[in-house]
This record gives sequence, C-alpha cells and structure tokens, in this order.
Amino acid sequence: MKKYLIILLFLVIIFQPALWPQEGKTLGLVHLVHSLLDHNMDIQAQAGKTSVQLEKVNKAAAARLPGASITGIYTRIGVIPRFEIPGMGDFEFVSPNMINISLGIDYTLFDWGMSRDQIQVEKLGLKSQKLNTLLLKKGLILQLSTLYYNTLQARESIQVLGENITILEEILTLLKRQFQAGLIPEHQILQTQSLLESLKAQQLEIQGLKDDLKVTIKNICGLPAQQAIQLAPLAPMGPGKSPQPDSLLETARSEREEFQLLSTQLGILEKTKHIIARTGLPLVSAGLNAELKNGIMPEVDKLKTNWNIGLTVIYNIFDRNASKFERKALDHQIHVLRISREKLTRDVGSNLERLCRGAEILARRLEIESRRLEISKKSLELARRSFNESQATYLDVLNAQSNYNLAKNGVVSLKYQRLLNHLKLDYETHSLDYFLQGSAKSFVKKADK
Repeated sequence: MKKYLIILLFLVIIFQPALWPQEGKTLGLVHLVHSLLDHNMDIQAQAGKTSVQLEKVNKAAAARLPGASITGIYTRIGVIPRFEIPGMGDFEFVSPNMINISLGIDYTLFDWGMSRDQIQVEKLGLKSQKLNTLLLKKGLILQLSTLYYNTLQARESIQVLGENITILEEILTLLKRQFQAGLIPEHQILQTQSLLESLKAQQLEIQGLKDDLKVTIKNICGLPAQQAIQLAPLAPMGPGKSPQPDSLLETARSEREEFQLLSTQLGILEKTKHIIARTGLPLVSAGLNAELKNGIMPEVDKLKTNWNIGLTVIYNIFDRNASKFERKALDHQIHVLRISREKLTRDVGSNLERLCRGAEILARRLEIESRRLEISKKSLELARRSFNESQATYLDVLNAQSNYNLAKNGVVSLKYQRLLNHLKLDYETHSLDYFLQGSAKSFVKKADK
C-alpha cells in the first residue's frame, strides 16, 4: 500500500502543472506573432496549396524526359489451325500459347520551346502561391496586432473605470455621513449610487469584451483555449516624423506583395499566350518499340525479337480557330490585370494620403487631450478638497469626476488610435519582411516594452 501511495504522489508531482490552474503567462506581440506563424491552421492549409503547385512544377519538368512503357500479353488459343500437305508434312499457323512482351520509348525532339515555357508558367504559379501565403500571413499579423491593441485598450479602460469607481465610492461614503448628519437629502445618495452602478456595469461589459478578444487571439495563434495569458504592455509612442504619402507610395509599389502578385499573374498569362501561339506549328518526336513474341512463322512456338524506330511529325492544319479565340481571351485577361494594377496603385495612394493626414491629426489631438487630462485631474483634486471642506457641492465633484473620466478615456482611446494608424501605414507601405526582419522591429519590437 505504501508503495502505491509513493507512486501516486510521484505522478501528482509530475502532472501538477496540468492539475492546478496557473497564473496567466505574460506574452508580448513578438511571441504571439511567432506562435501565429507556427500554429495557425489557415497558414498550414496555404502551405499545402504551395506544395500542390510545387508538384505541378515537377510534373511540367518531367514532361521533357523520355517516356517508356512495357506491355505483356498472353493469349491461349483453343482451336489451332493445322493441316497437312502431302509430301511436305504438317503445317501450324499459330502457337496455342501466344506471348508478346513489348517496350515502347517516346521522346519529344522539338516542340518550339513550349515544354520549357510550360515549366516557367508552373514556376510562376508557384511564386504566386508563395505570395498568397505571404499576404495571408501579413493579413493575420495585422488582425492579431489590432486585437492586441484593442485588448490593451480595454484593459486600460477598465483601469480608468476602476479609478472613477474608487472616487465615487469615496464620495458616496462622505455623502452617507452628511445624510446621517441631516445635511443633505437622500436623493443625492441615490443619484451617486446609480452613477456608481452604471460605471460598474460598464466595467463588467468591457471586461467581457477583453475576455472575448483574448479568446480570439488564442484561436488565431494556435494557443490552447484553456491557457490563461496576460498581454505585455506597450512602450509609449513618440511624436515621430510626419510621413510623406508620395515616397510611401513608391515604397509600396516596390515592396508590397499585392503588386508582385499582379506582375506574376501577368507573367503567367503572357507565357501562356506564347505557348498557345505555337500550338499550330509542327511537333517532332522519336519513338522506339521493341518486342519479344512468338507466333512468327515458320517457328511459331519460338520467342523472337522484333523492333522498329521512327520519327513522328504532327502538324495541326486547322484547329477550328480555338487557339485564336483563346489568345483573344488571354488578351482580355491581361487588360483586366493591368487595370487592377492601376486601381491598386490608386487605392494604396488614397489610403496612404488618408492615414498620413490622420497621423498628424491624431498627434495634435493627443496633445490637446493630454492637456485637458491634466486640467481635469487638477480640477477634480480641487473639487474633492473643497467638498471635504464643505465649500463645494457633490454635484461639483461629480461634474469634475465626469470631466476627468472623459479626458482619461480620450487619452487612452487616442493613444491606441495612433498605434493602429501607424500599424495600418506600415501595412499599406511594406511587405511581410518589413514586419519580421530589420525594420520589422517597427511594430513589434517598438511595441513591446
């Protein structure tokens, strides 16, 4: 019995982390990004599509190799034609057991470079799939970063409400004393209690929102749903330089995966068009066929070899104008892609213009709201002091407290609006590499404290 208790105690010690809840691990945005890239199922599914396209490249390359096939046929013939010629003996035209083993080899000697171009088309398709993977990762990182900022904003809003709840509870305590002393009517206490309950309800609502945001973060990062996490706070964002939309647009056109993807798709269509244009030209191939068979007179039972080699020329004289119409269809697709590229340039330029202007406005608004916060904080302190000295009414304190609450929430909101605006600017301007290497530190390293 004692031995079993020792074993049980040993197992409990080993599995203790899984048996008892642990405090949430503090995770920064960098850690969450790496977890997303390693465990997100959408990224894993996209990697599978890339693997499929890689096999298409291998298949296109294999088409330039010679093809070989081997065939074996055995036939049993029930009735054997046999006859006798006087003075010459018996004759048998076929063996009862017919065997034919053949080896065929074919190789395309000349196809006007169509096989080579088909390989290039599939390689461009592979590049397209890889760009789609990068776009997916980049979009998920933007989504994760937005969730991260929103969660931290909710956490700070809860703290602001907590400060205001503490202030109101202090005011309520003083009001109850004044009511008991007969100095104030009961409705002032009830009004303060109503406001206090309203703030508690808001705090609870934002807490629920924060919990939902954390669930979404864990889901897209591939973290266990039951794992408790805490998000690392952000370092304060400096004033920064005013970005210039024109220079950012040039950077976007050279870096962003969307522009590269459109260029790649145009390359696929151009290559395909060149291939179709040559389908009407003659193709030359060589073939070798070797056989080991019986049934060859006069020794029909004996296995003998037979082989032939030749050249084949195929020239499609008339294809019902199929290649002509297909080339026209490709021309229309190319035209559509060029329009899409121009539209993307215009849309990106418009977004950059809006975000750059927004960055300047948000910076100025934050300065104003910060000054307002300092003023309202001082006003609240004076109002509370005057209230304690019976020189101000509770309405003065509530009004000062409301102004402080609004100013503090305004500063918190603008802080995260600036962060999100900066994040969107980076997203509109740069590629995924910018986020993960070198300047990548812009939004993750700079953000993590």
